[in-house]
Amino acid sequence: MLFNESLKSWDAPKKYGHTFQEVRYHKKGFEPLTETIIRNDKVGIVIWTDKPLGILIQNKEAAESYDKYWEVLWNNAGKNE
Repeated sequence: MLFNESLKSWDAPKKYGHTFQEVRYHKKGFEPLTETIIRNDKVGIVIWTDKPLGILIQNKEAAESYDKYWEVLWNNAGKNE
């Protein structure tokens, strides 16, 4: 899982009720209001505004593109300490 550094104290694995192999955090200043979930040929996007908005894209090429983007973010994020 990949989170903003400001959420380190939130302890995401406990909040989600799962044990993840690895959690990484982006440095402060990178604070998007979106959450992206990629599964198979689907991309779910949640925009956390006053009235949250959800978007579901079912397209293999789009999911592969988002997965590559996620890899870039993951590789540039700091490892959990």
